[in-house]
Amino acid sequence: LISGDTSFTCVFIVEGTSVQKTVSVDHVSITPSSFTELSADSATVSCVLAGAGSMPTIGWFSSSTEVKDTDADHSLTVPGSLTGEGLTTSLVSTSDTTDTPYTCKFTFTNAVLSQSMTVDVVTVTP
Repeated sequence: LISGDTSFTCVFIVEGTSVQKTVSVDHVSITPSSFTELSADSATVSCVLAGAGSMPTIGWFSSSTEVKDTDADHSLTVPGSLTGEGLTTSLVSTSDTTDTPYTCKFTFTNAVLSQSMTVDVVTVTP
């Protein structure tokens, strides 16, 4: 398990000659919000991306359907650039009436990283 930026070196010995190749590995992590922020009519979920060396394309999904900022029941916060501390993206939903899974997806040139979480809908009756 890789817990930080590191590098690996492969060494090949061919007919007594040593050839080596070193590859750098960036450790990238996604942390979902540790809570779902609830209000009377909305829920907010967030993902924090840390350790990325380049800006990914960011998407939000409910099941396998992409959530767009133009959807009447959702609003998205998607930053335009990385900071030294990474980036935070958020989704606000105003339409969940049942437990709803959401996934934040970060697409890089050579990799896709994602993290899922669920908005738990609770009904309080007197």
